[in-house]
Amino acid sequence: MLDGEGNLRITGRVKDLFKTSKESTFRRRRSKHKLVMHDAIEACCVTGTNLGQPLGIVMLNAQAVAKVEDTATRGALNNR
Repeated sequence: MLDGEGNLRITGRVKDLFKTSKESTFRRRRSKHKLVMHDAIEACCVTGTNLGQPLGIVMLNAQAVAKVEDTATRGALNNR
């Protein structure tokens, strides 16, 4: 929807199920829920319509970013 100033505002997803280019049915909500339950993830987006496989884009929280920047703790974050 567009607000009074002409800015686009996303209010929700069009549909929860989508098909990949390999004709696999994928449930977006279930995967997104699993991603956001990880303590290092602040926000995420799951997509994949007409792609070969689903794609998840995640935004790390501040604590996880600090771990990634420190080479001593980076490995622990990767193995979770």
